[in-house]
Amino acid sequence: MATGLEPAETGASSSRRVPLLIALGLVGLVLACYLQTAWFDFLNFDDNVYLADNPNVREGLSWENVRWAFFDFGNTLHGGNWHPLTWLALMIDVEIYGDHAAGFHINNVIFHTANVLLLFAFLRNVTKTLWPSAMVAALFAVHPLNVESVAWVAERKGLMSTTWFLLALFAYAAYVRRGGVARYLLVALLFALGLMTKPVLVTFPFVLLLLDYWPFGRFDVGREPETPGAGRDPVALRAVGRFGRLFLEKAPLLLMTIASCSTTYLSEQMGGSMTPSDVLPLGLRLANSLTAYLAYLQMLFFPVGMAIPYPLHIESISLPKAWFALGLLMATTCLVVWQRTRHPWAAVGWFWFVGMLVPLIKIVHVGREAYSDKFTYVPAIGIFIAVVFGLSAMSREWANRRAVLGSCAGIVLVVLVTLTILQTRHWRDSITLFTHTLAHTERNYTAYSNRGLAYQTAGKYRLALEDYNQALAIKPRLWRVYANRGLAYRRLERLDESVRDFTAAILALTEQGDAKTLSQLYESRGQSQHLRQQYQEALADFDEAIRLNPNDAGAYAHRGAVWLSLSQFDKAILDYQAAHERAPQRFDPVANLAWIYATCPDARFRDGKKAVAHARRAMQLSPARDYAVVDTLAAALAEDGQFVEAARYQQQATELAPSSVRDALLKRLELYRQGKPYRDQAAD
Repeated sequence: MATGLEPAETGASSSRRVPLLIALGLVGLVLACYLQTAWFDFLNFDDNVYLADNPNVREGLSWENVRWAFFDFGNTLHGGNWHPLTWLALMIDVEIYGDHAAGFHINNVIFHTANVLLLFAFLRNVTKTLWPSAMVAALFAVHPLNVESVAWVAERKGLMSTTWFLLALFAYAAYVRRGGVARYLLVALLFALGLMTKPVLVTFPFVLLLLDYWPFGRFDVGREPETPGAGRDPVALRAVGRFGRLFLEKAPLLLMTIASCSTTYLSEQMGGSMTPSDVLPLGLRLANSLTAYLAYLQMLFFPVGMAIPYPLHIESISLPKAWFALGLLMATTCLVVWQRTRHPWAAVGWFWFVGMLVPLIKIVHVGREAYSDKFTYVPAIGIFIAVVFGLSAMSREWANRRAVLGSCAGIVLVVLVTLTILQTRHWRDSITLFTHTLAHTERNYTAYSNRGLAYQTAGKYRLALEDYNQALAIKPRLWRVYANRGLAYRRLERLDESVRDFTAAILALTEQGDAKTLSQLYESRGQSQHLRQQYQEALADFDEAIRLNPNDAGAYAHRGAVWLSLSQFDKAILDYQAAHERAPQRFDPVANLAWIYATCPDARFRDGKKAVAHARRAMQLSPARDYAVVDTLAAALAEDGQFVEAARYQQQATELAPSSVRDALLKRLELYRQGKPYRDQAAD
């Protein structure tokens, strides 16, 4: 197929040194933009779901966690996503870096760098051009739309799947040149690995058909050797036959696509992440999808004002804008089809972009956003190919072509690098990111909610309340925001409002029927009721939490604390024991049992030997030297008559404790020095 492009540059450009220097330059561009992420934190938007709140990943590699990665299906906590290789990659990071965000971010940058180099090498290999291939890779390296994919730890899946995608393209190029079942099987294997990392690669077989057209030229029937009767066939008929054969060649890959689509649909449906059709009808979904295409094209050519997430407000979906987007898409499609022979890269690039966005454009709507920057990570390559190779072909007769194109490329890259560096800075932490988002979006309840949570985590409870109030003013039925605001009110000792918010969260969540989460809300309300000294109400909440989730160790432990406040020591002991049985690695139920055995005012329940045994176990389980656990061990030793040891540990507890409780600990220290045990009077 004639391409209208020049062959690979000769002379210095074709030497081995120039591609190597280009590769080093591409690495430098990536590092200039993204090395700063090594100092960034995790976000409270999906990073927590994938890491901090995911015990399987947080524990690192083990046979049990590997099994979970492959067989966890439709999990509501993870949005119903099935991507086992992503889980395994994050587990490996945990093994290497622990909970330090720097390593996770550095690995994201490494994957993006690898993708940039693979893209450059692939395009140079199949198009036999150097500088257009380099420019496409450079645009991919530094375009601001890719910041979300690189700076967000949770988007590791997108980066990794792209690596498998590009490796599969390399394998397919080898198959096209030399054929062979083994090479085809390698393509299928790499495709499967990509699907198990992130199922967005389902359009891969169709991308191969595009590459068959250009640059591989496998649709070119003009150069086919004639066979008996073939000369009488119209060219169009022969082209259809060639397409049919190429399509059948992709049949095994298409079956993998169908299997992945089915798995993803069922998993996300079970995970509760799909938007019901009665909430967002098909017509509005199509309108939103068409508008999303328009938004992506706008941000590709004018990459400013990007944010996360872009909220979906059904009433704001514009039908006139959707019709305009449809007209633009159809007009562009007709143009590239009309010019497909003269400018095949334009057709391939355009259909690459449009086609690869189909599974991401939210016709089957998942999540709460209208569209997302991360969805363009691979599709945008198609636009880069169309523009760069198009300009290269159009300018081949220009005077001073290299100087003009080189200057333009330099200006474009400087602008993009500057914008990308600035955009990346907004991803430093959750407060910075969502403050930026709120400056560029309207009525963004998710951004308010997540910034409020970030303020709350930082101990800025009043700022958190302001953001929670804004989120609920936009969308009143957000049970999670009610729950978080209830926790903030508790921290501010506004207990009546805390109970009110947990009640609202329970009412909102009851409609969704998530028993385990509902149990946690009853447990949280019970804690606030306990602090209000509304003991019967607290007991009722903990009873309901246990009914909904009989394995909830926290509910047993908190109910034990209520029984302790009511001086019903036998019931408190039973509940703490139940909590310990259900969560053997939790130190607080064991420490509370030790405290009762050591300090109970009722002599029937005191037992120095049991107290010491439980207190030492609590010391082993405690993640750090907690002054309260050390204080408990000292009390246990005193009850067992080991006053010298008790005084030594009590001295340590006093040194570890905050100043607000130090006086009480010093009084106990004096008792132990006098050879007297401590008796807890708090329950009297």
